[in-house]
Amino acid sequence: DLNWKIVGTADLFRDGTTDILWQNQQSGDVYYSPLNGTVIDPGDYIFQGVDTHWKIKAITSINNTNNPGVELIWQNRASGDISYTDLDGTTVTDSNYLFQNLDSAWVVAGSAVLSGLGDSDLILENANNGDVYIAPIYGTYLDQGGYLFNGIDTNWKLVGLTSESGVTPQGHLRKRAH
Repeated sequence: DLNWKIVGTADLFRDGTTDILWQNQQSGDVYYSPLNGTVIDPGDYIFQGVDTHWKIKAITSINNTNNPGVELIWQNRASGDISYTDLDGTTVTDSNYLFQNLDSAWVVAGSAVLSGLGDSDLILENANNGDVYIAPIYGTYLDQGGYLFNGIDTNWKLVGLTSESGVTPQGHLRKRAH
């Protein structure tokens, strides 16, 4: 079914196994498939019937010791809202908004540990003017962020984020022309 899109990978159950997360673009359903070496094992639904305006834009690990798990970052294409859902396995432990009524030009480009403070940082990109903004996430709230880049040519888009733990607290932003 071509409506299913891989939205990322995570170790949902903290068992050392990578799980592939899929989102159905027509139904909004979210499904996980455990990866056993190079074999994709049968999984199960995490969510069914999610409003199709909501898309998973980033998947990150939660460093909070009270809630070790995975955090899904969602963005609503219609409203611009950005929210998170914390998971322990496939159980929702917390969910809330990070931004509401954000200008629709801003899109979540991903997340990475760029600030060096241990938790992931949300990276937003403005499709109209090329600005790139970092919003540090501490547990389940956003700290004051700042612009990484201003006025990057909009023919270039952010295509990858990496964190180099143990080497440097800064990540790398890679852009390419489309």
